[in-house]
Amino acid sequence: MTSAHGGGERRLGWFALGALIVAWLVLPLFAAVVAFGVDDLDGGYRTVRTTIVSVVFVDVCAILILALVIQRLKWWRRVLCEDMPTRRWVVAVPIAYLVYCLAVTDYAHLSAARTTQVLAFALAMLAIGLSEELLFRGVALVAMRDRYREGWAVFWSCLLFGALHLVNVITVGGGAAGQAVMSFGAGYFLYLCRRVGRGLWLPVLVHAAIDFAVFSNQIGYDQQQSSDAAFYEFLLMAGLAILLLVRRKSISPAGAGAPTTATPG
Repeated sequence: MTSAHGGGERRLGWFALGALIVAWLVLPLFAAVVAFGVDDLDGGYRTVRTTIVSVVFVDVCAILILALVIQRLKWWRRVLCEDMPTRRWVVAVPIAYLVYCLAVTDYAHLSAARTTQVLAFALAMLAIGLSEELLFRGVALVAMRDRYREGWAVFWSCLLFGALHLVNVITVGGGAAGQAVMSFGAGYFLYLCRRVGRGLWLPVLVHAAIDFAVFSNQIGYDQQQSSDAAFYEFLLMAGLAILLLVRRKSISPAGAGAPTTATPG
């Protein structure tokens, strides 16, 4: 359910948010099946066409769904802009992730692929980053901020982001549980990127860069290829977690408050 909020804005309840996530997952896939059939949808990054159909088309449809909801809620500024700053040292989080991306990208595989395949793949990664960040560091975070204090709002948005990756049980089996845990942690670091960049643009770019690097060895294949990227990401996240734990009291500048006033959920 949605309810009225100040300035013509509306609030998004748990049921409505859950329904939105289901629609975001299912409706674009249904549209792709109707428009292109199942074969291209199962093709992964094997060809330019399968990349466009199975990823770009699906995620653009998902972005359009989110745009309609954001417009309905009048949340554009709250989703795209961030009022909670961080201290300057927190910029270490996006910098560390970008260094990680440069380190794990499969440059040999990229150089062997056709330019059109690489460009389609890059577009696909950007579409995924924009779609997922609009939902989880955008709509879900704003919805949770309307109901809870900042810490709990971040926790629930990250938990939803982690839970999303449980759907990968279809392709990776039990490994999806580990992906969900890793995604929960990555969700918090992407939240910090939102605060560092004072908006959604930075987590979108970092998310897209991570996916591009991690899946850069997938171009030309319809099945997942083995990679050590997940192990190195675990090390990165462990290092960042230690840094943030040590400096947890100095993430926010003195006097920085929550962007909204939470109400009991």
